[in-house]
Amino acid sequence: MLDAMHDTPATTPQTPRAQRYAAQVMPCGDFVVRFEWIGDRWSHRVLVDGATVLESIEGPWPPANDPRWPASPAVVELDRVDLGDGPAIVGLGLAGRSHYSVTFTVDRRDTARLLVQAACRLHEQAGWVGSTYKQPDAPPARSPRIEPLPGCTLERGSGLIRLRAGDGSARGPATVAWGYHIGPS
Repeated sequence: MLDAMHDTPATTPQTPRAQRYAAQVMPCGDFVVRFEWIGDRWSHRVLVDGATVLESIEGPWPPANDPRWPASPAVVELDRVDLGDGPAIVGLGLAGRSHYSVTFTVDRRDTARLLVQAACRLHEQAGWVGSTYKQPDAPPARSPRIEPLPGCTLERGSGLIRLRAGDGSARGPATVAWGYHIGPS
């Protein structure tokens, strides 16, 4: 539901706007993931010693591409939940007719790594489905490493890291899932 005066998601009386869209931070090993509300969705950055080393690209990439297939999951709802053995950040959203979910948790087997798991429910032939990050021109030596999980393909080039879900051939209706670790290099 949109607030017609501000073209932004409406808030409930229980959740003041400033609180609902306040930045969220999740520490993990030697780095921190910071979630921020930018425009009409949540974005996230990975920081080491306060410097951004990875930043999610939101919306279509390049910008002329079809907005139904954003570079990273379109997350419009974000919540912190307690899993009993640690916190998780859970995001939900949609773009076009596709619905996204994504979770960020500290890996139970290696607490220096972040586990990112995402899924997209498709209702038509998929364009790009995955996650995309940009790196600084000169990444610091302590930049974290990204490792794709099975079913996820890592692509690098032009200062971008792209994590493609599956092989790109999914046709709707279907759910495509992908995941990866972010951890020490």
